Amino acid sequence: MSDKVFQIKLNDDLIEYFNEVVSEHDYLSLRKTFEGQKYHGVIAWDCICSCMDRIRSTVHYLNDMKLEMSNAYGNAFNFMNFMNNAAVVLDAVDMLADIFSVDLTEENGECRIFRQSGDDNEGTDRKYFQFLRSLCVVHPTDTSHHKRYQQEQDFLTCPFICWNSGRVGRMVGDEADLRAKVYDNRPDSFGDYIPIYMSQIFEYVKYRYGLITKVAGGIRKYHASYIEKLRNKEV
Repeated sequence: MSDKVFQIKLNDDLIEYFNEVVSEHDYLSLRKTFEGQKYHGVIAWDCICSCMDRIRSTVHYLNDMKLEMSNAYGNAFNFMNFMNNAAVVLDAVDMLADIFSVDLTEENGECRIFRQSGDDNEGTDRKYFQFLRSLCVVHPTDTSHHKRYQQEQDFLTCPFICWNSGRVGRMVGDEADLRAKVYDNRPDSFGDYIPIYMSQIFEYVKYRYGLITKVAGGIRKYHASYIEKLRNKEV
């Protein structure tokens, strides 16, 4: 297996298009409030701006990031960095969809990229990405909130995640780009390895970031309905 360099290419025009849509009737966007129960009635403008700024800067950062298959310090820390920052973009898109009441139920239910439905067959690409990020990056010593991927264990631990390159790659003999070591805390188990493919990671991040265009369409519908409501208001 020859070492590769992975670099994603996200369309940075999408966030600029989204910004234009928000600005078309900014006096309405300025007045948009959260509809959900948690922040119901709170003005959402500051959050909208924060999401757009975070998406813009992080997309540029991710596009410039070159992921070499290097296991310096015993881990694929560059992959961890990518996962954390990619999650910022995806969370921001989800927040914008929530603010403007854009339904992503269908998209959230897809399982076509990772094809990991889990023990209950109800797993999705979104849930599996969250599981990988928890296990490999943010909760490596206690991944416990993804039961369908834990094989009925109370929690999983991940001592390291490494690029599958060089001598290690030849010994393993598979095509995975990374392998996460996983312990399930059973006395009779030596643990397992979870293969990770960068093509799947990139495809998922591009797809979820691309949903910002659907959110933009939802904003136009919100603007149109609000203006129509004002037109029909009796003076």
